[in-house]
Amino acid sequence: MASSDRAARVATGVLKSVVEADADYSPLVADPLLKSIVARETEQVVDAIFQSLASGASLSVETLSQCRHVARLAARHGMPLVALVQCYRAGHRIVQETLVRDGVSSDTLMTLFDLIESLIAVVSSEYNSEVRALQGGVNPRARLGEIQAILAGKDDHLLAFYELRQRHVAVVASGPVGDYLEELNQRYRGPSFVVSADSSVWWAWFGVRQAFDLDQFAKSGPAVGTVGVGSPAAGAAGFRQSHRQAVIAREVAGRLGESSLSYDEAGLAAILLNSPQESQVFVERQLGRAMSDSTRNALLRQTLQSFIEHGQSIRVTARHLSVSERTVRSRLDAIGTLLPEGTHFPYSLELGVALRAAEWIAR
Repeated sequence: MASSDRAARVATGVLKSVVEADADYSPLVADPLLKSIVARETEQVVDAIFQSLASGASLSVETLSQCRHVARLAARHGMPLVALVQCYRAGHRIVQETLVRDGVSSDTLMTLFDLIESLIAVVSSEYNSEVRALQGGVNPRARLGEIQAILAGKDDHLLAFYELRQRHVAVVASGPVGDYLEELNQRYRGPSFVVSADSSVWWAWFGVRQAFDLDQFAKSGPAVGTVGVGSPAAGAAGFRQSHRQAVIAREVAGRLGESSLSYDEAGLAAILLNSPQESQVFVERQLGRAMSDSTRNALLRQTLQSFIEHGQSIRVTARHLSVSERTVRSRLDAIGTLLPEGTHFPYSLELGVALRAAEWIAR
């Protein structure tokens, strides 16, 4: 088998194992262009390795620019360094299995081992350099330590790169969201910064100095990953408060399968989801027989919820659901017969909450 053919097979095997190992967060799943770039450059590197081992010529890792490029791409897309290293381990295993089948000597296998270890050292250094560059050249551990001091309650601790006395909106994100937050950071016209809290969690703060709806700006969420957005709050205490709210919003978004939630959207869900048994009792008390799992009842609940959310307007609800006004009236009449006596139909705060909670509980 030609080295180029083997290289293509190995590259395909490496990418497949990477995606399968991290299907929830791998940026390769959500970005076909990125996947094609990584596949091509991986094949080029593997082909160079095969040719070097076959000819006995030495191969300098410094000449494999593709490895450095892929390392930078991994950092920009929020891929953890440990996952990047695992890619090289997977490639090593597949190349070694191929060479063993070809009957190569143990010396060749040792040469391969040394080469892979050298490559891992180079790409790790390149990855860390790119992360520092993304964070403005500041040592990420030092910056994270300063932020953690503020979050721990040190109001007298000042940040050289961000003004604490302003109003803030915090964002917490998990998954391969480095590029997403950097884009958010660059598009925002006020003061802001992004920091990697660990290998898969990112924190960001945005100084609110103008009438700018950051919540709507972030609401679309990343293609892969989960984002929580806190409410605006001022000073060091507000810096902490908005961050805590963003943490809660991200956790709730993850549990509900949403890509992004603000604290205002997630606050009620957080309370209900933290007390699932009490939430179930509350919902059943408000909805009664309308809580059953039938497709018909789910449709009736959806109609009532849409009716409440659209100002109890039959016309607007019909337009939103793409049905006739007569159909809306019929469904509202039907669910009215299923609700317990004493329920304030067609609207009460409790009924609106119960309908939202029923949707969350079902997920």
